[in-house]
Amino acid sequence: MDLPLNSSIDTDPQQQKAASPKVWGVRSFLSMRRSCVPALLFVAAQCAAGSQAPFSGTWQFLESTGWQWAAELKLEQSGNVVRGTWSYECSRNGCRGWAGELKGNVKGSRIIARRCYEDGSGWGSESPICPDFDAADTVITRVGKSLKWCFGSGLAKRCFVLNRSEN
Repeated sequence: MDLPLNSSIDTDPQQQKAASPKVWGVRSFLSMRRSCVPALLFVAAQCAAGSQAPFSGTWQFLESTGWQWAAELKLEQSGNVVRGTWSYECSRNGCRGWAGELKGNVKGSRIIARRCYEDGSGWGSESPICPDFDAADTVITRVGKSLKWCFGSGLAKRCFVLNRSEN
């Protein structure tokens, strides 16, 4: 289609602007970048937080001085439910070890769990033998790349900070 040189499309800036397709310029790009970058950073942070949350795996603690405590958790997480085994012992004379199973639910960066003893060797006759679980006295909290495992109450309360096993 040929238009004469004195056509209003060539001379009228309003019509030229309306007739031309939208072209993204530097200003438009910078404006979009300012509004999208914070949103993208938020989404990336949420994805990173979700990827570090799983509790599954083998977690261990080993003390080289004092009572020389050793502790281990083997956990399997499916959604918000966690099941696994636990054990701890010390190497000093007269010290013994304990072991059993646990089950619990994830609440944010923590697991609230119940334990049972595999052989009834708990802290007395009130300690439940597996598969009977005790009251929820076990809290496992994500602390960076480690887990803080606390259980029991009063003088019998114990806490260990465990790291993921490389095995």
